Amino acid sequence: VDRYARRHLEEAADLDRQLGILPAISTGEVNLGLLTVALRDYDAAGRHLTEALRVARQLGERVSLAYILLACALLASGRGRHLRAATLHGAADAAIQRLDLTFEPLEAGMRGDNHQHLRATLGDAAFDLAYEQGHDLPLTAALTMSSETASSDVPDQ
Repeated sequence: VDRYARRHLEEAADLDRQLGILPAISTGEVNLGLLTVALRDYDAAGRHLTEALRVARQLGERVSLAYILLACALLASGRGRHLRAATLHGAADAAIQRLDLTFEPLEAGMRGDNHQHLRATLGDAAFDLAYEQGHDLPLTAALTMSSETASSDVPDQ
């Protein structure tokens, strides 16, 4: 099923690029980023999220940016960058809250599962501190951290 979902999303993204539909490109790349994180294909996830971030910044699409922050938090966690992941989770939650929205059920589930994993890995105090630091980050700084996360696979030391 996952390979079919991936193929379908890749075909849709190719069509969106051919047609030049920028909002759809951003959304499609976020979805591919989330799927490839779930499949543990972190290099592909990084490429998709880098492209999503580029397009969403160009459009000023704040909803997509919130989802990109979440996807990059999940990517950082998958790559073993746990403190960075907790920080990005805080930034993602702040971004979605500023829009007076909540994450869709699938993404909210991924978020909750990853929070539990990070708390078990880091401990509550370290998670809470990193999360609050991310929550307080200006959006531009959080997006820079997301960009660095998407383009790197070096774990935290």
